[in-house]
Amino acid sequence: MHAAGFGHVDWTDGNTSANAYQKVIMAIVSGDQGPRLSKSSAPTKVTGVDDGARTTEAERLVQQYASGWATPQLLRFKAKMQDNDRAPNRIVQKLAENPSVAQVVCVNRESISVSALKQQQDAFQERNIMLKPAARAKLRVLATDTAKP
Repeated sequence: MHAAGFGHVDWTDGNTSANAYQKVIMAIVSGDQGPRLSKSSAPTKVTGVDDGARTTEAERLVQQYASGWATPQLLRFKAKMQDNDRAPNRIVQKLAENPSVAQVVCVNRESISVSALKQQQDAFQERNIMLKPAARAKLRVLATDTAKP
C-alpha cells in the first residue's frame, strides 16, 4: 500500500480465530508510517457476557469520542476496513458522514450467493445504521477471498 501512495498503514493482528481470515485495515494517504502496536495476547475464556450491555457501552463510547471529531485538513483520506462486525461498521458510518473524508472502501468476504454491496447494506441494516445519500455515495464496497494471498 505504501507503493500505491499511502503513508501510515496498519491492520488488526492478534490471537483470535477470526484473525486467520479477516483483518481491519486502515491506510492514511498523508503522513509517514508510524510504529505498529504490539500483537495482542491470547484471549482468555469469557463466560456469561451480557452482549446487550457491551453493545450499549460500545455505542456510547463511539458517540462520546466521535461527536464533534475533526480531522486535520487533508487533501485526500481513504480508510480501508474489512469486517462486518459492529465497531467497524460504526467507524465506516462516522468516516462516511465526515465531510473531510472523500471515500471509504469496505472489503467484505466473497460470497457466491450475495453481492458485496448487499452484504454491506445488510450489515448496516442489522445495526440500525442509516447513511444519508451523500455518505452512501462515498462508499466503495468490494468482495475478496481473504484466505488467498
